[in-house]
Amino acid sequence: MSVHLLAILVILLLAGACSAVQQMVAFRMLCGVFGTEPGIIAALMGALLCAGAAGAAWISRLADRSRRPLNMFALCLMIGGVLSLMPPFLLSAFDHGLLQLQSSFEPESSAQRALAFGVAFMFSLPGVGCFCASVIAAIQYLRRREGLVSATSLTLFALCLGFAAGLVVGILFLPAIKPLWAAAGAGGVAVMIAIATAALAQSEGKHATASSQPSSTDDSEERVMLNVALAIGLSALCLMLLS
Repeated sequence: MSVHLLAILVILLLAGACSAVQQMVAFRMLCGVFGTEPGIIAALMGALLCAGAAGAAWISRLADRSRRPLNMFALCLMIGGVLSLMPPFLLSAFDHGLLQLQSSFEPESSAQRALAFGVAFMFSLPGVGCFCASVIAAIQYLRRREGLVSATSLTLFALCLGFAAGLVVGILFLPAIKPLWAAAGAGGVAVMIAIATAALAQSEGKHATASSQPSSTDDSEERVMLNVALAIGLSALCLMLLS
């Protein structure tokens, strides 16, 4: 197993754990607003799945055309790590308004479930969508650089293993931690993982072989976007450390 393959699998495992903790926090807060009726639970879970599917569908075409999928992988991780902090803070800021809005509908009605689905989808799309997009980019990278036919299986295995570990951590420790603190902690770890991925992508770009084709305009744009995302991630990490 190569160093790059091991590094990507470890990054996916840690990213999956962070995503699990963040989604548990958001799910807990959404249930506090909309309740735990089975129809509401189904609507919330459906919103999370749709948000992930939207992110994967958006990035699939870009990842196919990208000459450096590792840059795309790091970029999606960085954006997802920063934006995944949005749902808990937004829910804590607008929980009273959402409670009043959902109380205007009949209990366990279709309108109430549609409201729960819409709110969960809107709040989860940035973080969950970018995270699922990073998985697609990781699969493309492993297929191209490592030449792995089983890239999809390895990626999903590392992702599911990390997600399961995150669920265990959440079950054990989330009840004793404030939701905002838990979300900030998981978000901070996700940003640090994305920074490490960006550093890996930059080092790979610098050590490209001389026989490789010269960088195109798309590569330059990807490097600029990666540097911008790196600066945003470092800024977000500093803010979380200072808060």
